[in-house]
Amino acid sequence: MLSVNLFTILLQAGEVPGLQVLEDGKWLAVDPLPTAFVITIGYVFQVISNGKLKSVDQRVVTNSKVARTTVGICIFPSSDSRIEPAKDLVDKCHPPLYKSFICKDFSDTYISEIINGITTERYKLHLSE
Repeated sequence: MLSVNLFTILLQAGEVPGLQVLEDGKWLAVDPLPTAFVITIGYVFQVISNGKLKSVDQRVVTNSKVARTTVGICIFPSSDSRIEPAKDLVDKCHPPLYKSFICKDFSDTYISEIINGITTERYKLHLSE
């Protein structure tokens, strides 16, 4: 599932993998490193970066034989925040790639849209070549 936050910070304690990311249509395990955090970019941060940073589809899988501990922190903007590409990243050569939206409006519709097979495509601006 695409993260709808700014970013997520994960600590995967131990050596049992659980986090997976989607790359080229395949789910790949993110091997835990004992002293490292995994930081994933959320869709909101992708919009703010005007596409310079990419969100990833991610999921967590369980292991029925070995216990695993993961600590996660998700960072969200306030619900009334207007989300749009950062002004410093937009100019004549780099037009905005995303529409402006209110964070609460996006998060309220995101889950129902994903369940119904609708992507975040409606938030992208389609620029003519």
